Amino acid sequence: MRCVIGLFIALLPPSGAFAPHNVTACDGHAYHPGPATARGRLLTDPNQGCQPWSRDWETTSTFISQAALEAGRQSVKLMYAAYLFEYSEKATVGIHAEAAQAKQTLIENGAVAYREVDEGEGPQGFFGPWYDDGSLTGTPQKIYVLGFAGSNDKKDWSYANAGSWCAKGIDLGRRGRMFGAAAGFVDFYVEVMDGKGGKPGLRQAIDAVADSFANTPVVVVGHSMGGALGALGATEMALRYNAAVLLRTAGAPRVFQKWGEKYGNSARDVQQGWNDDGSWSGPPGSHPEVFLWTGPDQHSSDRYSDHPRDYGLRVPPNGYVRTQRWVNYNDNVPSVPPCNTGWFHVGDGGYLLLDPVGWLSLYGWAQHQDYTPYAGGLPYANHPLGKYWDRLSTAKRNCATYNRC
Repeated sequence: MRCVIGLFIALLPPSGAFAPHNVTACDGHAYHPGPATARGRLLTDPNQGCQPWSRDWETTSTFISQAALEAGRQSVKLMYAAYLFEYSEKATVGIHAEAAQAKQTLIENGAVAYREVDEGEGPQGFFGPWYDDGSLTGTPQKIYVLGFAGSNDKKDWSYANAGSWCAKGIDLGRRGRMFGAAAGFVDFYVEVMDGKGGKPGLRQAIDAVADSFANTPVVVVGHSMGGALGALGATEMALRYNAAVLLRTAGAPRVFQKWGEKYGNSARDVQQGWNDDGSWSGPPGSHPEVFLWTGPDQHSSDRYSDHPRDYGLRVPPNGYVRTQRWVNYNDNVPSVPPCNTGWFHVGDGGYLLLDPVGWLSLYGWAQHQDYTPYAGGLPYANHPLGKYWDRLSTAKRNCATYNRC
């Protein structure tokens, strides 16, 4: 399994107020799928298999709104900026030029990155203020952006991705208990946040402005592996810092463990709450959920009866996370690590960019929570971040032209 997952993703293009993370050793015996008859149960079942789904849903689900599509585009631009903080690249047209300008604006605003540009291999992230014109959050306001670069070099592919075949426990701010998450992603997240080898992580910058999170939301972005790190970051920002968090990812793999002997059903806990004593008596438990949602087959926008087609656009209350998890047809990365070996997507459903009969029919479609897209013989053709930018742009244009959103 370790080699298989590594091969899948290796094919892809490319101290503060709180103590550093407490992380356990990799647990290679975390999974117990149980008999085949246990497959398809609800997320509350600790021995569940993969969440049931119907491919027919792809043609009957609701179109995603134009405002939500634009929020996705702007988030992808910031995801690309995370790559430009890691390696120098000449900006030309399209997303390259816009992301380069976004990076320059972030620097002028005072954003900091974990590593210097072209410093070498390994994980990268940035944190800093951004002044939203309303396209990211639906309201013009100051926000903070926490961004993580995806797989971009040999160390990313061989260590973080291939090392995510088993679970590690990580302290993300819940009282006395750890979450089980994919080990390689945990290690890279901890490095970016807490530093390594004398190099400080991003936590110092985050702690310096932590008091402002009461009134200033945080948008967390990441593509591919960066999306997995982003899910950990969004959870910690909500739990440890009580921030109001929007998590935006594109082509992100699974990161949270859904069953395990050491850490239990972490995917369930972040979405349905938990009891501080470790027991489980059903939601909401003694601590409410972190990720807003209403069930495996529904969307967190259902919580906003005054705006039911919000689709991850608006900022949640403090201490919570709302998500946009964008997935492309012909992008298999969201399928790993596999759900039937102990992993589950969290947050809102997958937001699918699907074009069943060609680019004129490309729209954004809301799908179920653990949704992973089809691959029509080219399993990673649409994984590059530029593909997400182009397809979100087309979906937004089709939405406006044909009023199907």
